[in-house]
Amino acid sequence: MSDKIQEDHQEPIVIDLEELKKNQLNESYLSALGWQLQSVVKQMMGIPVWTTAPFVFKGRPDDIAQFANTVGKERRYLQSMKKHGLDNPKTYAQKGRLTKAISSFERATGIKWPFK
Repeated sequence: MSDKIQEDHQEPIVIDLEELKKNQLNESYLSALGWQLQSVVKQMMGIPVWTTAPFVFKGRPDDIAQFANTVGKERRYLQSMKKHGLDNPKTYAQKGRLTKAISSFERATGIKWPFK
């Protein structure tokens, strides 16, 4: 019975934007962020991921809003690429929106977006 309780209670995966601002030069920290963001986007797209643990986002409300906007644009770009292919004008338009969102996120938070 204790195994069942442990399975049901997974520690959340925390993405702390304030901590990211402090550790940007730490390559292993940025690598971990990229891995976590990949999992977030996969979950948003219904793709199975390595964990079912919930994600918790910490930071200033403006930074979290920028983050959410950029992750959403990342998701829409990947969906368009999957549906229409890389050479489709709709995919190019989504890529342009993603690029703008990434620039805005980086400018507003000072955090480098791990995917390009």
